[in-house]
Amino acid sequence: MSRVYKQKRSHYYFYDTVIDGIRIRRSTHQTNKKLADEVRLKWDQDIVKYGISQFQRGTTPESKLDGVCVDYLNRIKPICPSSDRFNQTKRTVNRFIEFCAANSILTPMDITKQIIEAFIRHLSVGDKLASKTVRNIIQIISQMFNDWVGMDIMQKNPCLYVKLPKQRQVRENRVLTAEDINIILNDSSNWRSYYLVLLETGLRAGDAACIFYEDFDLQSKLLKVRISKIGKVYNLSVSDRLIEDLDIVAGKKGPVFPKLYNTDPQKVNDRTAISRKHLQKILHQNQRPHATLHSFRHTFNHLLSLSGVSMSDRQILLAHSSTNTTKIYSHPDQNLQKSIINALSQTIRELEKST
Repeated sequence: MSRVYKQKRSHYYFYDTVIDGIRIRRSTHQTNKKLADEVRLKWDQDIVKYGISQFQRGTTPESKLDGVCVDYLNRIKPICPSSDRFNQTKRTVNRFIEFCAANSILTPMDITKQIIEAFIRHLSVGDKLASKTVRNIIQIISQMFNDWVGMDIMQKNPCLYVKLPKQRQVRENRVLTAEDINIILNDSSNWRSYYLVLLETGLRAGDAACIFYEDFDLQSKLLKVRISKIGKVYNLSVSDRLIEDLDIVAGKKGPVFPKLYNTDPQKVNDRTAISRKHLQKILHQNQRPHATLHSFRHTFNHLLSLSGVSMSDRQILLAHSSTNTTKIYSHPDQNLQKSIINALSQTIRELEKST
């Protein structure tokens, strides 16, 4: 005799029955008991008519891979921290669906460790993606699998048993020196205003590329900006110099950097790459060390630190969710360290003379 019941770890009702000593327990994907009972009756009829073959290896008539993936996306959309994060997840899941369709993987229970390893090879060799990108894709897929394990759609997460490609060592984002800043602002031509915004606000390159003239409050001298990474809107203080340099006046509308702005985050990323390459060209021509657009953000945090701004205040100004992230952006100032050590040494010497 079949039944439907609810588990504490899931908001769905589960179907449960025993046929010829074989137990079948599957999610109905229904949160309403009446609808779950309708699914139960339909599956009872299917078992009588077709046997239990279509329920083996974790499959059910409603658990085809593309359908379960769509259901997962619909469930996480309201709780995703930002629309950008959801769109990234959606692109990744669709990429995985296409790979599975090309390899005749029809149900979640057909996905094995070998399939995930083949997917990794496809991403690394076929699509020629960087190791970091491949690792991020597998992490997103693994989160989906963990959700399925909790709903009894899968027995275990195959991503936990694969070997991910080693992440290539990347150069650390450095703090720009006074010489670097002078060179960049004097030789940057059309990109000067964009670099100045990055330096004076500490915004990420993509967020700075998408600011509008109407986002500036001239009376309060604030900039209202949406932080795409966390999906929140922040009000950041801006200097008189920045307002003047950007020619911010009352009534002016539209994107401040039309060459960079786009509603598609991926296109914004592609366009900011042009300004990044221009920055690196300037530094290379002047025989300065390598830097990226993110170096402006590290420099912003470093200058705040030297100015005596506390860690918690810098967390707010950088729109970090945790001070732990802000600590990563903190770089030691060797000259400051030397002055502190020398002062300490002098104090010790004076104590020695007094004894």
